[in-house]
Amino acid sequence: MNIDLDDLALERLMKERVWTFGKAGTDEVFAPKMSFESGGWLQGYAHPNEHSWRVKGGCVEFLSQNNAVTTRFDTLKSVDGRFEMEGQGRLPGDNPVHRLSECGQRKKNENRTALIVPIHDAYFTYGINFLFQSIGADYDVVFVFSTDADRLQFREMHQASPFLSYSSIVLSDYFSGSALSVVADRRTWPTVKKFLALSLTHQFYDYLLCVDAETFVLNPTGWTKASEEIVSAARWYGGGLTAAHTNERQIMYSSSLILAPAEERENIRTVSGNWSIYTWWWDLPVYSAKSVPGFLEWIGWDASLQFVERLVHSVFDHITYQFYMALHGGFSFTLVGGVTHSLEFCNANIVSRVHQQINPMKWTNALAYTQDPVFFKQNDYLALYHIDRKTFPQFNPD
Repeated sequence: MNIDLDDLALERLMKERVWTFGKAGTDEVFAPKMSFESGGWLQGYAHPNEHSWRVKGGCVEFLSQNNAVTTRFDTLKSVDGRFEMEGQGRLPGDNPVHRLSECGQRKKNENRTALIVPIHDAYFTYGINFLFQSIGADYDVVFVFSTDADRLQFREMHQASPFLSYSSIVLSDYFSGSALSVVADRRTWPTVKKFLALSLTHQFYDYLLCVDAETFVLNPTGWTKASEEIVSAARWYGGGLTAAHTNERQIMYSSSLILAPAEERENIRTVSGNWSIYTWWWDLPVYSAKSVPGFLEWIGWDASLQFVERLVHSVFDHITYQFYMALHGGFSFTLVGGVTHSLEFCNANIVSRVHQQINPMKWTNALAYTQDPVFFKQNDYLALYHIDRKTFPQFNPD
């Protein structure tokens, strides 16, 4: 009986096992022990026709040095408790049926947390740095690329290594060209990538965090504990907005209403204080994985043209989730006194004061860190954001 897996589940299956590669129906073996590494690298076998691998449309594919598909394994089954897959070669001339047979287990992933990182080519260097900073982490890394060409370009920027571990999601594998044109026109790439990744990853983890590639990891461990504490506290923090904060009010308004069911709008206005609180860039942007299916149903998610046509640039994914959890997950909003806007551009004095007054934030902006790195190291901060920024507006001069 053929087994069907989605792309992310199949990628995990391949990387958690050792495989024998040979010709189906014969005893001919090309590689007795082959392992599949992150980024599409292969270990234990080298040949121009099997230069790399990927998962596409629910099947494993081998690619040549020119990135042409040379074998697509379109049959996956279990034989005597071990996985086996077969596929026809696609080279010109006589093409045998190839087989991959499970021959051993590698260490399985036991992390309960994943960091989802939407990424594009201009920020690939940040992504590589992020990957190296995540060695030995208590979270997995999931990069979301726009196209397979982007994924291949990123792969060429790092070596094959079991220590550089990440999963890949490619947006163009799930959306039509017309849908992607809408995403490009409306500049909603990050939000669509995050929603797609949430829909694919929630089944494997307890906690998910959507972060930017331009994040610097201070501590690769402690993320699961921090996520647990945020979900357990069931509280979203925010700073106050004045009449002058028109852009931020628009972000809160759009993020809370555009994807929400119409019948929820009055409740949303009430819990938002008429959109007078700003909850972006406060605590870690955690999603409780078990709540994700309900959240995605609430916003009417699907990988379609119709969904992306509902989005605008001012819809921020985690703010939308915050309102869902406030209405359906037992969370509440807490206005932090003395702080206008958010901690996004606050200096170290303000961040440290907030740290001492309320549940400590576990990440901070790059400006605050450079002003007092000792404080953030002593208090076990996990990461810095905005390491790409050269200027920081001051909403809270101290």
